[in-house]
Amino acid sequence: MVLGLSFCGLLLALLLTGSRPDFFETATTLTLNRTSTLDQREVDYYLFDNYYGIQSSGFLADTVVSWLASPPVVTEIYERAGLVVPKVNSPFKLGKLFKARKIIPATVQISLRDPDSEVSKKLVASAIEAIKARTETFNKAGEQTASRFQVFAEDPVTLKRQKPYLLNGLSTLIVAFVVSILLVFVKAYFPKN
Repeated sequence: MVLGLSFCGLLLALLLTGSRPDFFETATTLTLNRTSTLDQREVDYYLFDNYYGIQSSGFLADTVVSWLASPPVVTEIYERAGLVVPKVNSPFKLGKLFKARKIIPATVQISLRDPDSEVSKKLVASAIEAIKARTETFNKAGEQTASRFQVFAEDPVTLKRQKPYLLNGLSTLIVAFVVSILLVFVKAYFPKN
């Protein structure tokens, strides 16, 4: 009985995993840089080897990560890509579509999963455009300063995600085995008279 229930659970897990649609993940890396038009030779004070430029680029990286978690920015990205914004229960679920993480000091990794590889490519390209446009807005707001922010984007990479047959199969096998042992104990504890 234990082995039969465990095998049925394993078979069910493998069938359900196989019936799930394929997913594609598109990822890119953005490098943010604050360049200064001042050169150390041109000024009579110390510029600290661009220390503050690196630090402000890091703050911009934090801002970019928060942009990709913002529902209005995600809506803008979908509109730039010419795609319909997904219908979700809460606007904050839109902010969970993109996975963005900062890598110190001023690099941001962006990834997106979608069943359609072309859609995920379009959305990541649109996200890069939106980030560059917003960064340019920062630059225009600070035109009187002697520095500008730049966004350098790597070419996006799209890969087909492998279905987790091994993980789902093993975890279901373990759970089914434990549940079937519990059922055997319950059946032994409450015998039929």
